[in-house]
Amino acid sequence: MDSHHTPVHVTHIKISYSHGWALSTDYNECTLRTLFDKADKYMYENKQQSKLGRRD
Repeated sequence: MDSHHTPVHVTHIKISYSHGWALSTDYNECTLRTLFDKADKYMYENKQQSKLGRRD
């Protein structure tokens, strides 16, 4: 190794994500707010399920 180069140390970071989605056709008189609320609810449920199955 060249004496002018500094070694690089790599740190591994775990990244997780949750997802949720909603379709306007699934709800009568659907608003954008309704879709966001439903998608947020499903994302939270997905997050809880992921935590149950995750091994840290």
